Amino acid sequence: MEQCKPTLFGLRQKTAATDDVNSANKNLAAQIHQAIRDGEYASLSRLVKEKEHQVLWESNSSGWTAIHYAASHFLPAEWWVWILSRAAVTSGDEFFDSKTALGETCFDIFLRSYIDPLPWQSIQVKNSSKHLLEAIDFVCQDDRLIAQTRKAIKMQERNQCHSVPRSLVTGNRQVLRCVRFWSRLDILCRAAADRDLEYPRNETLVSVLVRCGTCPEPIARLLLVLYPEYARIRTPKNSLPLHTWTAHSKSDFTSLDTTGMLYYLISAYPQAVTSSDEQRRLPLQTALLSGNPWCSLRPLFEAAPTVLEQRDPVTYLPCICLSVLAPQKNVEVRARQNIAGNGGLDVMWKMLTKEKQKASREQARAQLELERLDLIYNVLLAFPGALWTF
Repeated sequence: MEQCKPTLFGLRQKTAATDDVNSANKNLAAQIHQAIRDGEYASLSRLVKEKEHQVLWESNSSGWTAIHYAASHFLPAEWWVWILSRAAVTSGDEFFDSKTALGETCFDIFLRSYIDPLPWQSIQVKNSSKHLLEAIDFVCQDDRLIAQTRKAIKMQERNQCHSVPRSLVTGNRQVLRCVRFWSRLDILCRAAADRDLEYPRNETLVSVLVRCGTCPEPIARLLLVLYPEYARIRTPKNSLPLHTWTAHSKSDFTSLDTTGMLYYLISAYPQAVTSSDEQRRLPLQTALLSGNPWCSLRPLFEAAPTVLEQRDPVTYLPCICLSVLAPQKNVEVRARQNIAGNGGLDVMWKMLTKEKQKASREQARAQLELERLDLIYNVLLAFPGALWTF
């Protein structure tokens, strides 16, 4: 598939070579990036040498790796498996930690491509996104189709096939689209969590997605309507998915809706909001300590408002203090996101003068401080008694 992107003059052209790569493998990584962008997948087997798979995580000056490009280009199923199986053998947690200059992991890029494609992405990507959203809405409203989708997923997992033959789903194109998306997401989650695509996964898709703090509303709906029991499964450390989700700050991610997963986790297992994790903290307390903005944790407060009246079991501080203790968010990422806007292109940042970049950082710093003050204000508004609980 030939990938096009907008030029400065609003025209479209074939992508040029990738920009500089920050490593000694600069030329090789750039060639791999270009091969994915141009749809020349057959050349990957020549470029990615055995026992040198770390090159797949080498980033260019915008923070994009080969896996970020693969996540945005809808590779054929066999090449999706091929590249992820090699990326998974590296020693670190790059699937979760390797981020673009706009603060996005490969999960962010993958899910956004299906839910809200960027202007530079291909017609194929945009059409697939439209069809998947229609399919999710169609399937999730019909118990019969939900059962049919679950059956097809189970058959696929039993057969250990990475592509989804039409024979698994008979008579409904919408179910087939959901199952095919599920298959591609499952491959990504297993590569990130289990690092082995040859065996059934150990973690659920929900447990993996809550670890990286990414899941827009339609995907959360599909996952937890099909498998509401996923919201009840605890980790070996006795944490529920809701605990893991609230432990990650959402304020660095401005391109995806981050409240969707929260809503469906609570709907699938309401008791989770009053369940403690391994530190005896409740989800709302963890969300406050993570510095999540009020808009992203409000459903937790509405489900269990009395939590604000309790002291933190670890620090024994009132809940209002937890938001004050939250770590500072990444000013650089927010500044770049503001400039990229809906276009999602970090190249816009590079076109700014140093003075304008500095001004953008100051604006981002002010935004983040305002979000922190807004959180403190809303906690006080919800529980004024916090002022005399010290």
